[in-house]
Amino acid sequence: MTSDRAAVLAQLTGFLKTMLKPDQFSRLGPETPLREFGVLDSLGMARLVTFIRDDMGVAVPMRHLTGARFRSLDDITDLVLTLRA
Repeated sequence: MTSDRAAVLAQLTGFLKTMLKPDQFSRLGPETPLREFGVLDSLGMARLVTFIRDDMGVAVPMRHLTGARFRSLDDITDLVLTLRA
């Protein structure tokens, strides 16, 4: 499971890298609060959920689209792994 977690975290990090400026990306960590960091506004959230669905093959039900589940990369990784199970 640890390798699955690392792979999911790497995919999500790689995607978020496309949404950030280089100086922002260098400060992004697994526990960085994404909303406060300026990554997950409404457009960013839509892009991320689409990436999770289309590229990772995981549909995110509406009831899971909460601030708590999308607070950080760690939280999103947990959500993806839970929905895959």
